[in-house]
Amino acid sequence: MNEYPTKAREKTTLGWIENNEIFKLGANSKRVFERIGYDRSTRKYECKDLTDISVIKYFDAEKVVFTDFEF
Repeated sequence: MNEYPTKAREKTTLGWIENNEIFKLGANSKRVFERIGYDRSTRKYECKDLTDISVIKYFDAEKVVFTDFEF
């Protein structure tokens, strides 16, 4: 049974983190994203790349992300 991931965990899915929370796609990734909101037309989460302000990506809720890092 899946439990709600706690903040102490480093690896989680995009559907479990809150809006305006930052994350990385890989443990050693250089790009940092911020979850902005949910797009109902595409049924994906809208995420802004903080290292390049002109980039917005859309990811599924099951996308594995890493949240426990220093930025």
